[in-house]
Amino acid sequence: MSHVDEARNIVLSAEQGESSFTASETNSDSVHQWAEACQWVIVNAVAGKISGRAILDGLQKVGATASEAKDYIDQFKEHLLHKKSKVNRSHDAS
Repeated sequence: MSHVDEARNIVLSAEQGESSFTASETNSDSVHQWAEACQWVIVNAVAGKISGRAILDGLQKVGATASEAKDYIDQFKEHLLHKKSKVNRSHDAS
């Protein structure tokens, strides 16, 4: 199973109230899975598969603190700005 699949399963488990770890755990595998789960939320938000409140909910469900969630949301905003910039450049080139 890939790390992305594991992260997806973590988020899905968290949605069902089954998540067994938090960001405060020191086990490196758990921290890695947590980071992958947070990244999965952002990647799917950028792809338009989840939006709005679901982004914050997803980050909270995998155990992100408020400041960690803010960092991931800032990352999401950067991705959107980059995506918008690429679209604008392609329209300008037309």
